Amino acid sequence: EEWQVRSDEPKLFQDKTYVPQHPARCIYDEIEGKEKSNIRRRLSLGDPISPEAAAEACAQASDQKKTFCIQDVIATGFLDLASDGFYHS
Repeated sequence: EEWQVRSDEPKLFQDKTYVPQHPARCIYDEIEGKEKSNIRRRLSLGDPISPEAAAEACAQASDQKKTFCIQDVIATGFLDLASDGFYHS
């Protein structure tokens, strides 16, 4: 929450209806149960994805987002991430 613009600081955006706004705290979605621990385990202890495997998984990504796709797949260890629509627009 240290990144939130405080009420005494200048505003960058005109629309101030988005929540949370300072002094309200940020809203965090909680992942419950076993799924949460599995995500942490996969991100920190999973088998690393090679740049070649990531590039192959991201082959269909748009040219502008292909590098992002490869980096994200390597960082997360999820080859399925390459099929996300974000990388194909």
